[in-house]
Amino acid sequence: MLLLDSKVKHTLLTSGYNDRRNEVEQGLALLKEQYPEVKTFRDLTEAQVEASKNILGDVVYRRCLFVVREIKRVLDAVTALENEDFATLGKLMFATHDGLSKNYEVSCEELDFLADAVRNNENVLGARMMGGGFGGCTINLVKKDAVNAIIERVSQEYKEKFNIKLEAYKVKISKGTSQYTTEYAGI
Repeated sequence: MLLLDSKVKHTLLTSGYNDRRNEVEQGLALLKEQYPEVKTFRDLTEAQVEASKNILGDVVYRRCLFVVREIKRVLDAVTALENEDFATLGKLMFATHDGLSKNYEVSCEELDFLADAVRNNENVLGARMMGGGFGGCTINLVKKDAVNAIIERVSQEYKEKFNIKLEAYKVKISKGTSQYTTEYAGI
């Protein structure tokens, strides 16, 4: 895992993040009217969202479509991880970035550039923006022996395009947290 920091700062209060939340909440309310059995986005299919496009309007439709597709991608990513299918995981990462950029519209030119800069590199399995959007980092699934070369190439291209010094962070995956229990006498 490799993080590439666009150095674009964002504030979720002024960036449109709340607008996106309101748009999907509005969309879910309209979809619930069409499909009374629906309680959450997890209950919807892509076909139901597609069938409601005219009712939702273009913007809310694209927001809702992203959410429904992203729920499916997350489930598919869990399966890919369980099967150690990193090629599929990488494709899902790129698809998420594209959805965040085009349908949810929380990316920016710099993040799109970083994802596109590695998209056709055989040593990069996937890339997507992280966090709430409107700046920040991309997270990249990269073959270990190619990390330094990718950092060097993308840093140079990024500097040429935006006149910004790219920061790269190599991420070491660990087992994560664990719970240890101890029995205490008399407690």
